[in-house]
Amino acid sequence: MVISESLTNETSPETPQDVLSRVTKLVPILRARAPETEKLRRMHPDNLRDLTAAGVFRLTIPADDGGYEADDAVVASVLTQIARGCPSTGWICMIILSGQPVPALLGDEAADEVYATADLRITVALAPTGSATPVAGGTG
Repeated sequence: MVISESLTNETSPETPQDVLSRVTKLVPILRARAPETEKLRRMHPDNLRDLTAAGVFRLTIPADDGGYEADDAVVASVLTQIARGCPSTGWICMIILSGQPVPALLGDEAADEVYATADLRITVALAPTGSATPVAGGTG
């Protein structure tokens, strides 16, 4: 296994672009861990630690709640870099980053409680429950 050049001793990134820069530097490390990640059948714990330190999981948290509230282009670039190193880790990060903004849709008190969790990583499941009924003159 490759020994990580851990980011845990660095200060927190200040901008989403800083996160992208840090993740880009991690690509060779993620790539070296990819075979072990596949054997583990989950994200390698060192990947989780390094990506947390790089600020990845704060990208889609609202700025008012301590996140970066990064735009979609930066989030896509970060996920692309992670997947270049380890596609499985990239997939998991995509799922997490997609769920991180959901608590902001709750009331302020509930959102504040959820976002108060240090190094928050959540996933969500959405199940559409509506139905559609065809009407005369409607489209396809």
